[in-house]
Amino acid sequence: MIRINNNIGIIIETNYNYAYVYLNDEIIEVTLSKNIKGIMNRTVFTGDHVLIKNKKVIEILGRKNILSRNKIDNTKNNPKLNDTIIATNIDLALIVASPNMPKLHPRFIDRYILILNKSNINYKIVINKADLLDEESKQIIEEFQNRGVEVIITSTYSNEGIEKLKKIIKDKQVILVGQSGVGKSSLASTLTENKNIISSHVGDKTERGRHTTTKSSLYKLDDSSFIIDSPGIRAVSIKHLNISDIKDYFKEFDEFTCKYKDCSHINEPINDCGIKKALKTGKISKYRYESYIKLISEIK
Repeated sequence: MIRINNNIGIIIETNYNYAYVYLNDEIIEVTLSKNIKGIMNRTVFTGDHVLIKNKKVIEILGRKNILSRNKIDNTKNNPKLNDTIIATNIDLALIVASPNMPKLHPRFIDRYILILNKSNINYKIVINKADLLDEESKQIIEEFQNRGVEVIITSTYSNEGIEKLKKIIKDKQVILVGQSGVGKSSLASTLTENKNIISSHVGDKTERGRHTTTKSSLYKLDDSSFIIDSPGIRAVSIKHLNISDIKDYFKEFDEFTCKYKDCSHINEPINDCGIKKALKTGKISKYRYESYIKLISEIK
């Protein structure tokens, strides 16, 4: 449950010298108090729960987690200046993708899952633009479902899956992540029924286009449910992860035995590698194995 009272608000959006906070059903502009040193948008982030007094942030409450595109030490409450922080205090991440326009790329989803796993953030996949579903995208969706990942099919035109998403988001602070053009902002607008879109009330001062999300912003579904719409990106870097993070993600590989304990499943002969044997017999899908090789190669 989101904790909000007369003095505790949620950061909606940040700028260099000020931020917008949702507090007591109002949006107010705040600055940092003198006891908090730093630049505003490098000190507080969308999703932060903050203590407010006289329109100043006097305390940043402890963070449940931090979602970043770069390496971050989650044991610390103060991210480094060179980290790209997307949002904080996330109960659930919805990885939004589309069958086409842009095309569904399972490896892009794999990268986001790796980052979310590293940040200890639960996730589900949302396939938006249901009317564009084809056989190829259905097969990709089935791959994820077979591994126990929940996939919700949605459409902002027919409202397919919208009520289901509302139930999932209830009493949570949820973030929408994914590529540009998959319809994250349209989903946020549809979910809030165009009446609780906090970011639309921020005003011209942010200089942010209504249809293009350039920074993370907070939307209100109800008094205890919030949606963070994050900027769409073209690529997700995983270079801050290590090989064990990758291997942990491919848990289905564990049931196959290799000759050597440190087998990379890449350069070893097929007779020595249980994974390659499983690939040849169809027990491991070609997509999963190719994704594994690509991710390991990027780490190395």
